[in-house]
Amino acid sequence: MRKIALLIILLISLLGFALYLVIRTVHFPPSKFEEGELFVDGVRAQTAIHRNMDGVPVISASSENDFFFALGVVHARDFGWQLYVNMLAAKGELSSRFGDEYLTADRLSKLIGSAGASKGMISDASLE
Repeated sequence: MRKIALLIILLISLLGFALYLVIRTVHFPPSKFEEGELFVDGVRAQTAIHRNMDGVPVISASSENDFFFALGVVHARDFGWQLYVNMLAAKGELSSRFGDEYLTADRLSKLIGSAGASKGMISDASLE
């Protein structure tokens, strides 16, 4: 019985990873970083973010705090879609955004109860 449960968990994990790859490549192709200036509170000195030929961010900052702030901007720009898609997947709402071909994944997510389990973990979590 334990082997069957582990096999089911493994299959669900592989299905989730495959779904992630499909959504990432089909619906969110990598985009080039937009050029321009962004003025935000939190940066103390001029900080620059450039992309090299491979699209890898290169950050120039005069302090460690400014560097990490810029790194957060890069992560938000590059991975915001991932948070959005993961949220839809957990709630079982992928088909509402990406079409009926994701109905099976939505049904599986609702069957497992990912969103409810997450809310339960958050409410049970301690700040200590």
